[in-house]
Amino acid sequence: MPETLAFLLTKLTEDPARERIKTRGQSDGRMGKADIYSAARKRPDFQELVEDLLDVVLTTYNHHLIDPAEGERLAELHERRALGEREGFELLCELARRTEPQKFVELLRRRGLEV
Repeated sequence: MPETLAFLLTKLTEDPARERIKTRGQSDGRMGKADIYSAARKRPDFQELVEDLLDVVLTTYNHHLIDPAEGERLAELHERRALGEREGFELLCELARRTEPQKFVELLRRRGLEV
C-alpha cells in the first residue's frame, strides 16, 4: 500500500501546468466542514471513514480537479499521520466532494452523517 500511495500522490502533483477545471459548490449547506468533522470524530468508525475518504480521493478518475499543491499537502498530512486531524479531514472532504460528489455524499450517509 505505501508504494501505491506514493505513486498516486505523485500522479496528483506531477503536472503543475495543467489546467484546472472549475466546479460549482456541491454542498447544500446543511452541515459545514467543521460540523462534519465534529460529528464524524465522535463515531467509533472514524478512522475507517478517513481511510474511505482517502480511497475515494486516490482512486478518482477526476484527479485533474485536484490542484498539485493540494496533492502535496495531502501527502504531507499522510506522512505526518494527520489525516484524522481537523485539517487533514477537511482536506479529504473537500477533495472527495470536488472529485466524486456522489460517492462523497453516499459515504457520509452510510456512516449516518448528513452533508
